[in-house]
Amino acid sequence: NYFTNSSLLNYKEYVYSNDNGPHFKPVIEKMIDSKGNELLTFNKYPVDYNIHWNYIQDDFSRALFMMKDSNRQIPIETKTILKSNKEELLSASLINYKPFNGLVLKAEINRLNKTNENFIDSYIKFENPYITFVKSENYQKDITYLSYYENGNVKEVVNNLGLHTVYIWG
Repeated sequence: NYFTNSSLLNYKEYVYSNDNGPHFKPVIEKMIDSKGNELLTFNKYPVDYNIHWNYIQDDFSRALFMMKDSNRQIPIETKTILKSNKEELLSASLINYKPFNGLVLKAEINRLNKTNENFIDSYIKFENPYITFVKSENYQKDITYLSYYENGNVKEVVNNLGLHTVYIWG
């Protein structure tokens, strides 16, 4: 409490490695406030998905492989959890990518569907000899990228309400 000569303290810690080894960007961001509440943000990058080029079945897995191969460290899946008296999932997002003219571009942005109680991460499914990316059922599509110009600039997107936005670059 501020008025009883107590200190307000926030502590922030970054973790740069997980089961897949060291990372250049944080895989876990942990913040602890003066009341002992923990806010944890988990980030998954292309290197966190075990993908082999020969057996890829879908565009997203192909894009992940291209990102991994070119060392692009962009968060693919992010989730934030609050630990106080209980553990509560506050937010989660998954950005799907696709290959386009040698580039890797966004295909869709997915957000947490609040109606799901138990969150399960997305994963790579192995069906010998092929692999496919399986999106968690806890996500709902928020934005879909419908088309791009030849140079990779976005041309048209549609949101979850069906509203289209068209971009004209000058």
